[in-house]
Amino acid sequence: MKIKYYLVLLLVFYCQFSNANGVENKVIWFSSYEEKVNDPVIPQLPNLHECDDNNDGIAFFNLNTQTPIILVSQSTAASNYSVSYHITATDAVTGANPISNTSSYINLSNPQTIYARVQNNSTSQFEVGNFQLIAYPTITPIFIPLTSLCQNSLPPILPSTSTNGIVGSWSPSILDTSTVGTQIITFSPYLGQCANVVTMLVTTIPNITLVGIGYTIVNNSGIQTLTVDTNISGNYIYTLDGGLAQNSPIFQNISLGNHVITITDLDGCGSLTIDNIVVNLTSTPPPIGSSQQSFGSGATLANMQVTGQNIQWYSGANKNAVSLPLPLNTLLVDGTTYFASQKIGGYESTTRLPVTAQIVLANAEFELSGLVFAPNPVSNILKIKSDEVINEVSVYNFLGQIVLNKKIVGSEIEIDLTSLNAANYFVKVQSENKNSNFKIAKY
Repeated sequence: MKIKYYLVLLLVFYCQFSNANGVENKVIWFSSYEEKVNDPVIPQLPNLHECDDNNDGIAFFNLNTQTPIILVSQSTAASNYSVSYHITATDAVTGANPISNTSSYINLSNPQTIYARVQNNSTSQFEVGNFQLIAYPTITPIFIPLTSLCQNSLPPILPSTSTNGIVGSWSPSILDTSTVGTQIITFSPYLGQCANVVTMLVTTIPNITLVGIGYTIVNNSGIQTLTVDTNISGNYIYTLDGGLAQNSPIFQNISLGNHVITITDLDGCGSLTIDNIVVNLTSTPPPIGSSQQSFGSGATLANMQVTGQNIQWYSGANKNAVSLPLPLNTLLVDGTTYFASQKIGGYESTTRLPVTAQIVLANAEFELSGLVFAPNPVSNILKIKSDEVINEVSVYNFLGQIVLNKKIVGSEIEIDLTSLNAANYFVKVQSENKNSNFKIAKY
């Protein structure tokens, strides 16, 4: 609504005349000028845009950003005017129902028209304008997933623009391929775009690395088995003498003579060849050691005392069974027999040394005081309480293998055993300088 003021100028010219009767004033010409004046005025107001974080068409808007645009357009000081905002044009004209929360107004529709009213405080004259509130949906940047990277390879350049047009930057900006494993990289859109921060997982694959000479040969009554030894299992295939590829690193019934093994990384990180493998009827004896050995609580296979080269420990005596060696950090279980082999020149002993572990009671000085646990047998949750602060709880099967490990700090803790199969287990509870072991039954 435009309210007009009129500025009127009246120009009058007069002269003085003298006559016999005295001085006389007479108007000889006059003129008037009038100019139409707008006060107040309202400029063209820009629309307001905000990002809709959850894409429901609703956002918070600061209507007050329009106020300085309105006031700077007036002909006198800003203090002479009042600005208000209204939902309807009728309310704006009458000055009724001004919006109270103008700094964080929530739109009622998308888009929504808001009416601005500016009023001259002296004359009560006003002007009304309008603008729109628009909530833009928030976009999730999309990128083509990166394939696995090879260790120490040249990293790819990360794109600064997503496939759906969002521009931003990555952190870190350059991928590190020197470290094996999975790293998280984060893409942050530049300001002014309604877009989410996204992350991407990038995996670096280790190079093929051999353990020792890279293979183990077991000669059992003229039947030779060759196992390829790599430090980290990968997505590999193996070929013997250029034959058919296989996923297993174990080749059975190898003929006598010279052989070549090729390991190929299916993720494209190269291949490695082991040549001059000589298979003959060499027989390697088992290592030497006592068949009964005693240890304190918490001892592992690394504490076993045997004499030989490249000692490997197994859970069974059957050298014909295809089985993997036990790790040296395997917790020894009282009364359990472990079997040791040795490898000389790539040939593993055809028989294994049996060693039975005996766990003696530890000195009470090194036991946790006041240790209690319940229930036993246990179905799901095992409760453990001690007078001392517990730092770690490990659960072992009867092969001495860790099946559950929790690092926790507290004197009263709960361990969830739901994921374990029904069986008997050993539990090792550790504090800073002490530890205790007990047996439980899981049903």
